Amino acid sequence: MTQSGLEIARYLTTASNSTRPMPSIRVDFPGGQGHALAGRLDTPDGMPRAWALFAHCFTCSKDSKAAAYIARALDDAGFGVLRFDVTGLGGSGGLAE
Repeated sequence: MTQSGLEIARYLTTASNSTRPMPSIRVDFPGGQGHALAGRLDTPDGMPRAWALFAHCFTCSKDSKAAAYIARALDDAGFGVLRFDVTGLGGSGGLAE
């Protein structure tokens, strides 16, 4: 495992134990076919180091336990994260194809 891989693994194991509330806001935006997609924008304290687009599995939602833990770990490392439900899943509109 690379150094950065070790850092991510460390964050993942401690992320669920963090007591700091993760600033998170609900966002809605149009998908490619015009359906409203439901998302969540997680932001770290201060200016983000970078932004990540979290693409979860296509049968999961942006609010799954795994997605929340990964977003928390990235947030704790200083990254902003956009995670969203694909068309027809979770809070997003349209039919999944």
